[in-house]
Amino acid sequence: MDTVHPVGTLSGPLPMRVEGDRAYGPGIYDMKGGNSIAFSALVHLHATGQRPKLPVTVMMIPDEEIGSPFSRPYIEVEAKKHAIVLVVEPSGDFGRVTIARHGIARYNVKTTGVPAHAGAYHSKGRSAIREMARQILAIEAMTDYDRNVTLNVGIIHGGTHENMVPLSCEAIVYCLVPLPEHEAEVRAKLLALTAVDPDVKLEVSPGLYRPSFVKSPAIQRLYDHTAKLAHEIGYPVKGERVAGGGSDGNFTGALGVPTLDGLGVLGDGPHTHQEYLLVSCLVPRTKLLMRLFETLDASFGSR
Repeated sequence: MDTVHPVGTLSGPLPMRVEGDRAYGPGIYDMKGGNSIAFSALVHLHATGQRPKLPVTVMMIPDEEIGSPFSRPYIEVEAKKHAIVLVVEPSGDFGRVTIARHGIARYNVKTTGVPAHAGAYHSKGRSAIREMARQILAIEAMTDYDRNVTLNVGIIHGGTHENMVPLSCEAIVYCLVPLPEHEAEVRAKLLALTAVDPDVKLEVSPGLYRPSFVKSPAIQRLYDHTAKLAHEIGYPVKGERVAGGGSDGNFTGALGVPTLDGLGVLGDGPHTHQEYLLVSCLVPRTKLLMRLFETLDASFGSR
């Protein structure tokens, strides 16, 4: 559930273990810990004869880390039936709650050259990899840190043999686009790319996209209520956070359904072999979710 770690990580580089206040394990912070405390909060309410003020639907999304290509329509249909969305992605910066998220766009780039023997007939070839290298430099040069717009070529595949001028090369571009206008700008630039070598074919096509969502008055009210409950519990949140990484909250927030994200566990090292959560956060963060279930009513929602 929402982890990038391959099978074998648990028995290899990241075994489950507890060292002091840290519990290590693949996906324990991002975001199995959040899934666990969400269920625990509901189980506790049920066990003590209590119920949430509003009906609660729990969705477990197994393809979130690859952009939720299968789950997205189901998430959006379900969100429209509900007044509020609470996302148990991990807390940011050891205690912040996410009130907005930037958009995430992916693009597929393909170059097709002219194959040739790399020794005897090298001059007759047109390298797809060389063209891709030039395009990567152009694509990553579109990054604008001042506006928090970043483009990263994170995957590239090309060629078949070292003694052959490569016929084809493919790459995937991961773009952080804080606002819809940034996404439109990046899209226009990428789709306008042309091959440097006229004998090489260049194709750019849009891939998966997570729209951005921004803080609304309803989200601010949700956050303020959550911060008050956390203070009463004695484990305060550390403020608001606008997150760069995407989550399924992007979809629900973009629909206009009040969405509060980052309600999961505290820890660090997501997607690494040092991933851990803080054991000391488990009970208070579970209590916070339980209190949210007990107190949130339809007045906090969008409908």
